[in-house]
Amino acid sequence: MKIKLGDWFVRLGPGPNQDNNFVSIDRAPENSLIRVSACAEGYDSSLGFYTEVCGLLCRNAEGCWFELQRPTRNKIPEQIDRGASFVGYSNAGGLYAVTASHRIVSLVSEFWLSDRFRILGTGSVSSVAAVELVNGIHARLQDVTEALAPSVAFVLEKQYFADESSLAVLVRNSKVDLAYDIVVRSASRLKRPLVQVGHDAWPPLA
Repeated sequence: MKIKLGDWFVRLGPGPNQDNNFVSIDRAPENSLIRVSACAEGYDSSLGFYTEVCGLLCRNAEGCWFELQRPTRNKIPEQIDRGASFVGYSNAGGLYAVTASHRIVSLVSEFWLSDRFRILGTGSVSSVAAVELVNGIHARLQDVTEALAPSVAFVLEKQYFADESSLAVLVRNSKVDLAYDIVVRSASRLKRPLVQVGHDAWPPLA
């Protein structure tokens, strides 16, 4: 079965495998968790998809913050991009204010192969508050019941399963339709369609 949406579509399938691109959505009373992987694509195609999703999500938030996750502080650079300013250390690494939302594409491209990272979309908050917000989020985005502070619109995280990359987006239900639409519209660049699977059908995270 497939759902036709203009020039792009989402097919429904029983479970993910590495021959397909796939997406799932897990809904709870307050938030929803969207997970998506373009694992059936080549590197350039999949990276273009991921950067487009990240960029469009950030453009729909007042504040955008990039957390570079590295084990020790001496591995956290003070400068990573001309459109991002270091604001402080987080529990998992370093946090940067993305001062130009279009620069998030460059940041994702720069660190996609080398590092884990997280992107936080917020309302208008201070740098100190942003560090506190990112520290208050669970270490891995797996549980849709994760509580989000009122000023947080979404949290996006790069994840891995079976040596493949994916994105997880925890988003408030007031914004979930917009976020899902961004994911599906961005999939128009992919050579193969997204297969929609159940949220419990994903392999374990690496």
